[in-house]
Amino acid sequence: MLAACKNFIKENKILCSILLADIIGILLTFIFNSVILADELEHLRNSYLISIGYIPYRDFFEHHNPLLWIIFSPLFKILPLNVTLYFYIARFTALICSAISLYFGYLIVKRFLKSAEIFGYFVVFLFIFYPSWYCFSVFKPDVFARMFYIFGLYLYFCYLENLQTRKLFLCALCFVISFLFLQTIVFSILPLAIPTIYLFYKNKKFWYDAFICSLLPACILFICVWLLTKYGIWDLYIQLNIIFNSKLFSLLYPNTPSMLWYWSPYIIAAVLGWILILKNSTSIYWRICGLLFICELLQHIYFPAVLPHYLILLFIFSSLSLAFLYNKHKTSSVKIFVCPLLFVNFILNLFTLYQHNNWDKIKFLQQINQTENNQVLNIEYGYINIFSKPLHYYSTGFNNLVIIDDYLFHRFPEYNVNDMVLKYKPQYINAQKPENFSFPEADRLTLQEESLQNYEKIADELYRRKDFSADE
Repeated sequence: MLAACKNFIKENKILCSILLADIIGILLTFIFNSVILADELEHLRNSYLISIGYIPYRDFFEHHNPLLWIIFSPLFKILPLNVTLYFYIARFTALICSAISLYFGYLIVKRFLKSAEIFGYFVVFLFIFYPSWYCFSVFKPDVFARMFYIFGLYLYFCYLENLQTRKLFLCALCFVISFLFLQTIVFSILPLAIPTIYLFYKNKKFWYDAFICSLLPACILFICVWLLTKYGIWDLYIQLNIIFNSKLFSLLYPNTPSMLWYWSPYIIAAVLGWILILKNSTSIYWRICGLLFICELLQHIYFPAVLPHYLILLFIFSSLSLAFLYNKHKTSSVKIFVCPLLFVNFILNLFTLYQHNNWDKIKFLQQINQTENNQVLNIEYGYINIFSKPLHYYSTGFNNLVIIDDYLFHRFPEYNVNDMVLKYKPQYINAQKPENFSFPEADRLTLQEESLQNYEKIADELYRRKDFSADE
């Protein structure tokens, strides 16, 4: 492996220089990135609430699967309550999981796609996309789900290679764990039903293996349903994780174009690459990867991704195709075109990182999180005291998400954020600018200017009570 790496570096000095620069960029995003910082704080906050006995869905609003919070919650009983400490521990954990995902990707490409060199090009092309930079270390369930998904895909390929029941068993287990982190990963797992049904048809042994290997995942899912029922949150789970999520983006961003089109030149090139691969390759592994690419692409065409981090798996399968194309056609003229393009993308990614840095936000987060007594009314998630008890069921929810939830289920008709300000007089208010929502619920869930008369603006969307004292 070491000799292969040296040979790859020797033959691709410019590409490796760009890759090294990308690695530095990833480390910089680990430290400074603020894109979807709000989501990271949301998951830290939920982990803390679970550590002090709160039950998700019942005691506080959420619309994600809870496995990440459950796993992370014990840390809050061990370590001192320091927001910066938890923030970077969380990001470092995500960084390690992403590195493990890359390792399993390397095993897939080297062992089943028969080219370690293509993996090198794959990594270079993957980091064309700025979301690939910041998603490498962002603390979200997606990162952990993706690790188990790629590991499961590797084990699935191992099973296809030699039909060892143990590999299929571990594969099924990985896919279930992946789902427990992120419910939408099921749409990336389901396409594997096509080659699986083909195996049913071709090999009778697979019927037995599939039955045996489905027992443990079925038991895990049964236990999860039992626990949700035991805590009286099964109905809430269905409402918030399935019904709410299925309608969220159509209601929240009804006319917003998919982020897919921002990277359309790369996606079109990837489509051409997969056409060439599927036309010429007889490898079942390449064909399955091509199938997964097609399904990811169709998913994001018919269900538009309005946020770029939803496209990461599509970027992964696109980069695999681009790597194949480059490896097949790496002439001098192609290198002259590709290398400057990669360099320009690197500069654009650095510029994006500079625009979305967290320098000021971390400073204010440290100020807000100095004590558990600092109450923050969160009508937005840019700033939050992750260690304080929530003022209300919705006090850790985006105002726009709350509006959609209230519109669908009319859960707390008495909840009015302006009344909350008068009642609790929170030290801080994290407030988004009023949105022009067309729902009747929007008025009482949107902070009005008169509610801020006793508050001073200290940062974008962050207000502090004028008579606030740090000794409160």
